[in-house]
This record gives sequence, structure tokens and C-alpha cells, in this order.
Amino acid sequence: MQQGQAEWQQAWDVNWTSTKLSHQTRYTVLAWDDIVRQHWHKDLWSALGAYWRYYVGGTQQGLFGRVWPVAKDTWLLGLFPLMICFGVAAVCGGLAGLLAWWTPSWSVWYWAAAPVLWLLAWRQLETRLDSEWLVRLYGFSHLQAAGRVPALDTRVGLMAKAVVSAAEQARASPEQACQEILLVGHSTGSIVAASVLARALELAPWLGHEGPRLSFLTLGHCTPAVAFFDSARAFRRDLAQVVGHSALTWLDYSAPGDWAAFHRVGPWLCTGAATTWQGSPRFHAIMDDSSFAALRRNRLSMHMQYLRATTRPGAYDYVRLSAGPWRLDEHLQNHHPGKAAADAAVGDGHVSA
Repeated sequence: MQQGQAEWQQAWDVNWTSTKLSHQTRYTVLAWDDIVRQHWHKDLWSALGAYWRYYVGGTQQGLFGRVWPVAKDTWLLGLFPLMICFGVAAVCGGLAGLLAWWTPSWSVWYWAAAPVLWLLAWRQLETRLDSEWLVRLYGFSHLQAAGRVPALDTRVGLMAKAVVSAAEQARASPEQACQEILLVGHSTGSIVAASVLARALELAPWLGHEGPRLSFLTLGHCTPAVAFFDSARAFRRDLAQVVGHSALTWLDYSAPGDWAAFHRVGPWLCTGAATTWQGSPRFHAIMDDSSFAALRRNRLSMHMQYLRATTRPGAYDYVRLSAGPWRLDEHLQNHHPGKAAADAAVGDGHVSA
């Protein structure tokens, strides 16, 4: 950590050197995992609360109805923990019914023991499968959509000030030839990054127009996980503000094989003046066959692959995108010419602010 930085900031320099080019990138990680951990309890009552917020709250606020048309695989993945819960309940109920039919004199005891057996078996199976992180994650998204995580709102404001400060320093020191301010958001980090950028644009509308270029890169994005809640009006306004900024280049890479991402809908959810593009990283083309086969068998690893170095050259290369000498708009023109357009709005999945 450099002197003067907050605990949630970590920065270091990366040098890109080749026979023709030399380039330096200042990486700054803006962390918010400490805030999530405060809501990431694994005890039974916290788990039940997360189930209630996600499944009941999500149904009441139209989340599932909006996700289904645009991301059926993500919709099914989100129901997996609930299917485990009901599946174990069905097995325990069926076992109790079978035993009660076999020995009717003990039926009361069988039916009394069934809920206890269900609870123990459900929690044991869940611990082994570790699928409940989805419920905790989307339960947190429910709170985030409603603006009920004040610590996160405060952190977003501080992050926005850090972005503006970096841009101001670059604008005031043209001799350093800073080319680009690039924000990167992976997974649910795309949600926080969009809000950070919206807040930064409120503080400094000149971003991208003056000083270095302004770019936004989202990977395996999950913006609908918050935006599709009825209560997420503030976040939808953030998205509209960001995509409406004409000096911004916003690229999203989300893989069709990544069930935790929304690859069929752009993270911006509406059209605007910004230059936007969405596409697949084509992991199968930038990995050897055995590595890709292993990746397809591990959903979590698939979701993390965006941040890993590739073994074959291709249009998607995270190291080159984030630390190479080419700006994001140059990458777009070099690798996806003619495709820079505001991608489709969500259609039936769109929620107005």
C-alpha cells in the first residue's frame, strides 16, 4: 500500500516492454469485500434471511420474471439452492410416508422426525455442495438494490473521488502522457464499478473530454442482478448516466458458457451516447483443448477465467487489455472493427427508472 492510500486501495505499477513499445500502467484495486463480509454469515438464521430476501423479495419485485427472458441459464442456476432444499424435503417426506405405511403404529414418530431429518440433511448437503453463496450473494444484491447498505454507498463515493483525483492529476501533468483512465469491473464488481463511474461523472463531467480517455471494461457482468429489482431505481439511473456519457468507451466480455453472467444482454441495459460493445471472450479459442474441457466442468472456474492469462493469442487477453499499450477504443477498432454500436436494450427485461 502506498503512503496516503486508504486500506481499501492497493496500487502497483506494471511495465509493458517489447521491441517496439514501452508502456507503464498504474493498477489500483478498489476493494469492497470487507463490506460484503459483514453480510456473509453462514449460520442458519442468516441463511434463512437470505433465502427470504432473494426468493420472496425477488419474486415480489419482479426479478425472476425479468431474468428468465434474457438469461434462462442464470435463472436456473439461481434456483439451484432452492431445488436442493425442496429436493431434500421431498426425500425426507417420502421416506416418512413409506415408513408410516409400512408400520402405521409408528407413523406419528416418523412424521415428527421428518422435519428434523430434513433440516440436518439439508444443511449437511448444502455444506458439501456450497451452493448457498448464490443465495447470500443475491440476498446482498436485494439490499444493495434498495440502498440498504450505507457502508457501500459511502465506499462508492470515496472510490469515485479517487477516480476523479487520478484524472485530475493526469490532466494537470500532460508531460506524463497518461493515455487512459480505465475502470474494470468483474462479476458483481461490474455493479459497483458502474455506480463508481456514475458518481465520478457527477463530480467531474469533463472526464474523457479533457485529460486522458475514459474507458470502462466489464467482465462476466451481473448488472441485472441488481437492476432488475423494482427498488433499484438509483442504480438504473447510474447505468443511464454512464451509458449516456459520449466520451466513454464501454466494452463487455461475457461468455455464453458462464452461467453466472448475463451474456445475452448488455450491462448498460439501455442505449446512450457512449461507445459500447458486447461479445464473447471465446475461451475455447484462446485455451488448449484439455484446459478448456476442464474449465467447462467447473462453473466457478469458468466465471473466474476472465481474469487469468491465456495460453493462445486472441482478441481477448486480460493482461493486454488492462496493461497493454493500446487504449480500449483502439482495441475495439483493432479487433472488432465496425461493431462499435450501442447494443440492444433489454426489451422485455428492461425496467424503467
